[in-house]
Amino acid sequence: MRNAGTQVELALFATAAEWARFWQRFWPELPPLARVEAIEEVEVGPIPPALAPAETAAKSAGATNGSGSHVAGGENAGSSDNGDRCGRGRSGSSWEREFIILPSREQPDGQLHLTPDVALCEACRRELFDPGDRRYLYPFINCTDCGPRYTIVASLPYDRPRTSMRRFRLCPECAREYADPLNRRFHAQPIACPQCGPTLTLLDTGGPEPLGRLDVHSSPDEREAFWQLVRQQLRAGHIVALKGLGGFHLACDATNGEAVRQLRQRKHRPDKPLAVMARDLTVVEQACYVREAERRLLTGPAAPIVLLQVREREEHHRTGQPAWPAWSVLIPGLNRVGVMLPYTPLHALLFDQELAWLVMTSGNMSGQPLASDNGQAWRMLGAVAHRFLVHNRPILRRLDDSVVIVRSAVEPRPPPALPPPQTQPLRRTQQPPQAQQLPRVQVWRRARGFVPEPLRLQGELGQWAMTKDGVVLAWGGELNGAFALALPREGLVYPGPHLGDWGTVENERYAGEQVTLFLQLLNRQPTAVAVDAHPGYHSSAFGRAWAERLGAARQGQTGTGGLDAREPGARLPIAVVQHQRAHVAAVMAEAGWSGQCVGLACDGTGWGDDGRIWGCEVFEVERLDGAWRRAVHLEYLPLVGGEAAIRQPWRIAAAYMSWLYPAGLAWLCQQLAGPRRVQREQEVERVAALAARARALTVVTQGQPVPGVWFTSSLGRLFDAVAALVGLVDSVSYEGQAAAELEALAERGGRSCAGERAWQSRPVTPPPAPATAGQPDVQIIRVGPIWRQLVRFLREGGNSAVAAAMFQEWVVDVLAGQIAQAAKRAGWRRVVLGGGCFQNQFLSSRLEERLVRLTGVQVAQASAIPPGDGGLAVGQALLALAQAQ
Repeated sequence: MRNAGTQVELALFATAAEWARFWQRFWPELPPLARVEAIEEVEVGPIPPALAPAETAAKSAGATNGSGSHVAGGENAGSSDNGDRCGRGRSGSSWEREFIILPSREQPDGQLHLTPDVALCEACRRELFDPGDRRYLYPFINCTDCGPRYTIVASLPYDRPRTSMRRFRLCPECAREYADPLNRRFHAQPIACPQCGPTLTLLDTGGPEPLGRLDVHSSPDEREAFWQLVRQQLRAGHIVALKGLGGFHLACDATNGEAVRQLRQRKHRPDKPLAVMARDLTVVEQACYVREAERRLLTGPAAPIVLLQVREREEHHRTGQPAWPAWSVLIPGLNRVGVMLPYTPLHALLFDQELAWLVMTSGNMSGQPLASDNGQAWRMLGAVAHRFLVHNRPILRRLDDSVVIVRSAVEPRPPPALPPPQTQPLRRTQQPPQAQQLPRVQVWRRARGFVPEPLRLQGELGQWAMTKDGVVLAWGGELNGAFALALPREGLVYPGPHLGDWGTVENERYAGEQVTLFLQLLNRQPTAVAVDAHPGYHSSAFGRAWAERLGAARQGQTGTGGLDAREPGARLPIAVVQHQRAHVAAVMAEAGWSGQCVGLACDGTGWGDDGRIWGCEVFEVERLDGAWRRAVHLEYLPLVGGEAAIRQPWRIAAAYMSWLYPAGLAWLCQQLAGPRRVQREQEVERVAALAARARALTVVTQGQPVPGVWFTSSLGRLFDAVAALVGLVDSVSYEGQAAAELEALAERGGRSCAGERAWQSRPVTPPPAPATAGQPDVQIIRVGPIWRQLVRFLREGGNSAVAAAMFQEWVVDVLAGQIAQAAKRAGWRRVVLGGGCFQNQFLSSRLEERLVRLTGVQVAQASAIPPGDGGLAVGQALLALAQAQ
């Protein structure tokens, strides 16, 4: 065995019986955080007796005539003295009895095997609340099975001197534990205790003197008093800015509606849902529906925010239970709440029997990155928080909390048969059981607990990638920003952490900082840059600026690899990637498909090839690096006002009504009137007039016929329009608000409309109509029939929730029909669903179910990377490699 950077390599020789006994013990005794990346088993037959032990060891380490296992993520990996500590094994008369440790080798460039930050383990949790333990109530307790990694590391290999713990000198007791191979804290780099570790201070924003302090050498009684004081502040309704693992949180009592409203007001966050942290799983199950997969996520090592369906308050009949969370203020208009359990000892110490729920939202202001150091937090959050709970362990890499959801299960048909892989006859590869992911899990925000894990390109796509060269840095989209680094030769793509929305100087600085730190860890430099095709995206402009800074080749020089280097001043090749194609490619990256699939991209905004705004496109993808045929799209509809329409969905509804059903405009004016009836009627008429003028000038031609009016095929904008049509939203304060509230309303409608005549006679999918003369083979999905039916239903007094459910059923019907036809035309049985609209759980699960059960196709959706723009950069990176062909 030997250390290889941040992983361990093992090579074993054994008989078949010994081999079986080894694996019976291997999996149960594997360290909790170890991850087996490869197991290769080769039958070699008898070994010549003359073979020397040293020679055997050299060959076996390369897995040329033995069985090799690569175990990554162990706490000791990367320590320069590990081999000496473990010893040279036992010598014997024959090579079969030797245990040989070879000298460590350097980690290959591009192979980043650093474990993400890990939630508090049960052993440390027991010690944390054990009055007899020396770490009793100490908020920085950890061991090799839990604690910070990525957020505290400065460089690799992962040793204490290379982390933010280097300033804390170990006390004799901690030093003994750190050096003892039989101890749970052997080489636990963040190891600390009350005698030698970080300290904690509680500050009042109104005064210079601390309210409380947890200093070095604090006694158990002093720790108890300190935490009682902190909890007292929270119970009193105060907002506390606390320094966590990857940055600051803003916390308050989630059952105190007034405290939550004050937090919203001070943070300028009027409607966006707030994440909550619960004391334990029992508390969560009292207030939310929790499935087994969701339990495993909440209590697992990543401990992300999990989106859960809330219970109705009427179901809460138990007496003596903690107060109910203020759902109407926490998640206005929604049915799901983001819940997490305490994942650090500091968080666990905030709760007691009276305090069971806390708001735990990101410590930042709108448009700014997460605060990570004490001074920055004081400047940014001083007007929001009443109290600050800070410590003196630096956060070297900022990370938000990850957000995940468990999608509804779909009963699959057997997938279509694929050609068997080309393997050597006597070689077989085992599949590690812990590599199997939880079923149906979809990451919506990828950060703590998942970063810096790479996405491994498998199957046919992995083979395709290995034919490519270079390192591609992709910059993603404009909202929910995240970069990605593709290393095709290694078959890896590293999705970067969530960055937030572009458009501010602070976020651009933060994005550059995060990319720089990632490149330092990987010890690689980009050879090409990928950006979105939208001409107005800040992320694209920033990516071009980086191409100018980092590149070595001037425009027009050779060696560009075929990527588009025609941008003025570009020094690195630049790949300009269309938005919806990148969504499809991102899901293909996870599925391991390199082509022969039908891809559906549904989202809000993407710059199309024709200069219009795309957002519901069906592509026929024969090869990732070939031509993509746009086979189907939603009909183009007018978007009056651009960004203003996205923020005010009533504008979209007015323009669509003018285009699709002018007879309904008078009714819509009444529907949208509100307290400013006269003014609103005038506004609606003005928007409708612009849309009508655009219709009179062109029925769908190239360009922008009327200033201020764009045309879009976006399904996301159609969801916004229907949300306004049913009277749900007038304006929005966060991305996707209208669609999310429409989904929640439709869930209620789907449960209550079984007996309604309108539901039983839901609209029949209209036949698609051909597009313009320039694209006679492209099919267009017409929206008019469902729009008119919804208007008539609502005008007759129909329930808005039922109308929302009818609309969603229509979307599933029409998309399933179009995809099935496209797959049949192409002769393929693989379908990709990508884009932010697939965060809608009804659309995501029902469309997949319809396709699998009725047509038998194999459906791939995003899982480890977000379906929306947070995963866009992964697809951009792959398509940049494809352009280099």
